[in-house]
Amino acid sequence: MVLQGWVYTHIAGDFWTGFLLFSAGATVTGLSTSFFDPKPIRERAAHLWEISRLYFMIFFVAEILNLLGVLATQRAIDLSPAVSFVAVIGSLSPVFVLILSFLLASIFLMLNKDKARKMYGDQLVAFKTKMLACCIIAVGIYLIS
Repeated sequence: MVLQGWVYTHIAGDFWTGFLLFSAGATVTGLSTSFFDPKPIRERAAHLWEISRLYFMIFFVAEILNLLGVLATQRAIDLSPAVSFVAVIGSLSPVFVLILSFLLASIFLMLNKDKARKMYGDQLVAFKTKMLACCIIAVGIYLIS
């Protein structure tokens, strides 16, 4: 994040150039990791194509949400006076995941109690510990920054 903040401050306020630079870097890194995969690229591509056809809408919505999240994070880094503010907010994402998981578990419990108990039984065991861990992460990142 510090490198991203430095780039955004030194490219004369052009957010889209920096965003394209970091997106291109992520693409090159992702493609280069496929060369170290023990499975052949053709087999991997066929498997991805098959899964993509089955679950197209889930992939599509997930990728749109991911793109919006990355775009919002990069824009926050561009606009913030210090990267540490964005890092602290970003460290709180596990809290949001816990809250959304709790809400979804409540909804699923109302709809189908037996399956929901099987799915979420283990997730709610150490809820207080998970919340405490998220708070420690947030404080630690704030203190480091």
